[in-house]
Amino acid sequence: MSDPAVVAKLLLARCESLSVGSPAMPVAMPDVSFTPPVDGKGKPKPYLRVSLFPNAPFWAALAVGRVDQGLLQVTVVWPKLKGNIKPIAAAGQVIAHFPKGLVLSEGATRVKISGDAWHGAPVPDDTETLIAVTIPWRAA
Repeated sequence: MSDPAVVAKLLLARCESLSVGSPAMPVAMPDVSFTPPVDGKGKPKPYLRVSLFPNAPFWAALAVGRVDQGLLQVTVVWPKLKGNIKPIAAAGQVIAHFPKGLVLSEGATRVKISGDAWHGAPVPDDTETLIAVTIPWRAA
């Protein structure tokens, strides 16, 4: 059986190693103080925002036992009215960082990226455009 704290640690550590863009976009981690970046004129700059969504576990078999599962979401946050091509390219870099079958492990906990990651449609709001990349995972 996996340790939920170790699962979170492994997934978030993988997010911390993201290097998207040049220079690399900062990464806002869940429940960690973060100030969105701005340029010298006070205009917003792109960054990544991470969310972790555990889901209900399931039982695979007597030999396997409980399997934890969930979704990791990395959202590309881009200044509004700057077009969609560059943020979609950034989403593609996030997807490439979490290939299907990637295994992260520590001790007895093993987390596997269980399916292909995908990005949603760009969603504009008042000041930024958001593109969520969703990454499915399972841990045993």
